[in-house]
Amino acid sequence: MGAAASTNKQLSPPANENMEEEAEADVVAGGDRCWSGLPEDVMLTVMGFMEVPDVVRSGAACSAWRAAAPPCLLYACDAYGPVAAALYSPSTATTFRVPFRGLGAVAGAAHGWLFATDDDANPYLFNPITGARATLPPITTLDRVRSHETSSGDGDGDGGGDVVYGVDDSPSVREHIQHITAKRARDWMFRRVAISGSPSASAECVVLLVHMPFSELSFARPGDARWTSLSGLAELSFARPPDMGWGSIFAIGELESRQYWLSIVHNHKNGLFYLLRYCGSIFSLDLTGGGGASSSSSRSPIARTILRSPQQPHQYSSEPKPTKYLAVTPRGELLRVTRRWHKTMIIAPADASNNRAHLEHVVVTTGFELEEICIDTAAAVSVSMAGLGGGDHALFLGKS
Repeated sequence: MGAAASTNKQLSPPANENMEEEAEADVVAGGDRCWSGLPEDVMLTVMGFMEVPDVVRSGAACSAWRAAAPPCLLYACDAYGPVAAALYSPSTATTFRVPFRGLGAVAGAAHGWLFATDDDANPYLFNPITGARATLPPITTLDRVRSHETSSGDGDGDGGGDVVYGVDDSPSVREHIQHITAKRARDWMFRRVAISGSPSASAECVVLLVHMPFSELSFARPGDARWTSLSGLAELSFARPPDMGWGSIFAIGELESRQYWLSIVHNHKNGLFYLLRYCGSIFSLDLTGGGGASSSSSRSPIARTILRSPQQPHQYSSEPKPTKYLAVTPRGELLRVTRRWHKTMIIAPADASNNRAHLEHVVVTTGFELEEICIDTAAAVSVSMAGLGGGDHALFLGKS
């Protein structure tokens, strides 16, 4: 999920089976039976005997094993059904089927944790390898959610009513309440997520959320009672006019270009979040001071404009607008990635959903552009994957 750059570590089995016995003897002879005390070369030797799913699970043992384990991509796969997922290892170019309980809508992932929602659309963090969960504030504490009730209907056919939320979806200060079911809220409300660290690690974990109806920003820490809105932060805020009806297409276009967030990431090197707006402007956000319910610090969030997009007159074009992402490399460089694409139609073969050949709309990627954002000079410089580490790096692009 999201744009992420990662370093691959190649795991190779030992040259002979005796090496495994020698590694074990060395640990016992040293009187250290703690797995976290193994040298990295010994850990890699042990991992060389494992299948990739077991290597990934071994990262739950301790921070040393987690650092030695190679990064993998976990994704949903129609061929594996709702009770399993695909685990792809870039270091071995192999894909494994792993058991996985369906979580419904997943808006983002980082540090091995998924941002998921329960049946009532309340978010939480979930580790698919260990099964651990971390609680987050409920959806009712987001700024624009005004009410919460249970309908008396038949729900989805199971005999019970649906949970319904009242959401203020007016683009102006004049309030307008739209009622949406929890099922729709799971897919619609949570748009982008960035997570500063693992909830199980000693470092503080902050979750930054982009949510509907107008791409607002809120943040929280696991265990907080409420989401903290960033709508009042001057550098990031968009002033809602006294009255702006949906009939004005120009007003809506201005709202999109100024307010909507395309991508958010966390930089593990400096502890800052970075945000990319629809118009192309990039901002930094410091949440280390907090402001959430569980924070002991009185510091307020600090936002700063890193790169401001030049104002351009709106021009209509039938061509699809390129998709832009932010990504952070293992060394901490901030990247802006542009993916150019177009839609086309193909003749798809018969499958489980259609027993005959049929036409399907598909998206075809036509090119990528990589730019490194130089924060000190407020400039974007074109770079290549080779210049960022070549074969030692892989870039994954997704929803968030």
